Amino acid sequence: MKLGFVVQRYGLDIAGGAELHCRLVAEHLAAHHDIEVFTTCAKDYVTWSNAYPRGTSRLNHVTIHRFPVRRTRNIRRFEDIQNLVFHSRQSETLEHRWLQENGPYCPKLVNAVVRRRDIDAWILFSYRYWTTAESLRLLGRKALLVPTAEHDPALYLGAVRKLFHMPAAIVYNSPEERALIQSISGNETVPGDTVGVGLIEHTPHPDRMAAAVERFRLMDPYILFIGRIDKNKGCDHLFRMFQRYCREAGDTLTLALIGKSVMPIPDHPGIRHLGFLSEDDKAAALSQCRLLIMPSQYESLSMVLLEAWKFGRPALVNGRCEVLEGQCRRSNGGLAYRNYEEFEAALTLLATHPELGKRLGSNGRKYYLETYNWQVIEAKYNALLNTVTTGRKET
Repeated sequence: MKLGFVVQRYGLDIAGGAELHCRLVAEHLAAHHDIEVFTTCAKDYVTWSNAYPRGTSRLNHVTIHRFPVRRTRNIRRFEDIQNLVFHSRQSETLEHRWLQENGPYCPKLVNAVVRRRDIDAWILFSYRYWTTAESLRLLGRKALLVPTAEHDPALYLGAVRKLFHMPAAIVYNSPEERALIQSISGNETVPGDTVGVGLIEHTPHPDRMAAAVERFRLMDPYILFIGRIDKNKGCDHLFRMFQRYCREAGDTLTLALIGKSVMPIPDHPGIRHLGFLSEDDKAAALSQCRLLIMPSQYESLSMVLLEAWKFGRPALVNGRCEVLEGQCRRSNGGLAYRNYEEFEAALTLLATHPELGKRLGSNGRKYYLETYNWQVIEAKYNALLNTVTTGRKET
């Protein structure tokens, strides 16, 4: 089949979230289909300023079409409209205006999508971005939607709820995401499956990983956070709880952070920011950590959690996030906390009982290999793509 992907950003240097999810799926399906990605020239998801050159290129057997964003996001105007639509009942006209202001506003991309009559089926990523919402509105049942939804006021907008009734099928990340969307939109009649995503198939040599850990000067025991260091990812709560833990327990435990920081990091002897690391270095730090900590309250699927289980490491997650708690419950690969007392007890247990951590990590690895291997994921995508072509034939 000739497949078109629509995603707001795309590139090797966009290392997480829906964009990495999209790239991995596109590259794996390229073994069986002709893949073209339609995306913007933006790299920054806050401003949507154009950074990549416009035009067509090739990356890992995938054709990429980049289109310039017409205008960057006006933060003040966006926040004013968001406050209106999120906190009071408004017309769908204003809700569509919010989608446009949220961006990336790129009419050339949508126009190019609509003109491509030769594409057999479309896969659209992330419901809350204008490029996806507008493309879905025009493509309808020629498309699969990968919502990557989490608890978000945008889900309750009338214009957004309608989106979940439009595609041929929906590719959910987790049972919790599916339940959330269906409870809000009532789209139970729309076909769908819980699919998720696999990981980059690369594991450095053990000697290289050991050398990298030595280079970082990370001494056992240390716990690891991977991702954007941001209040929206629960890092402010993590910092407060970890500092209290060190103060009350008198512990020498280190919290190592991997990722870009968009908030202040406390000046604390037990907190180490390693910055943005290569895949090899990230794997090295992950392979030797005592546990992975995930404090986020809002996720549709944690790829970082899957990475930890790939290396047999246990997880400690925010139990207020149904998705993270569900991943740990189904895999028996980690523990969850809902307050400081539970955080302190679980962290102490995993930090002082490495054999327990090994058992949990082993459970997580088994779950990852059985549930998120690429053969399973590709088969699910191919089955859902058949709903697009079958529906078109029936029409």
